[in-house]
Amino acid sequence: MPNLTYLNGVVLSFEAENFNLKREVANLRKELGNKIEELEKNGEDAESRLAKVEQDSSVVNEHQSNNVSSFRHMGGLVCSGQK
Repeated sequence: MPNLTYLNGVVLSFEAENFNLKREVANLRKELGNKIEELEKNGEDAESRLAKVEQDSSVVNEHQSNNVSSFRHMGGLVCSGQK
C-alpha cells in the first residue's frame, strides 16, 4: 500500500496540472472570443463596403442607361434631319 506522503504528492501534482489546464482553457476562450469579435467586425466592414459598391454600381448603371437613351434620341434626330 502506497504511503500517505506519496499519495499527497500525487494529489498535489494533479491539482497543479488541473490549475494549469484551467488557466490554458481560460486563455484559449479569451483568444477565441477576441478572434470571433475580430471576424464579426471584419464581416460588418465587408458588408458595409459591399453595400456601398452595390449602391455606386446602381448609380453608374442608371447614369449609363440615361446616356444611352440620350444618344439614341440624338441619333434619331440627326437621322431624321432634325436638330
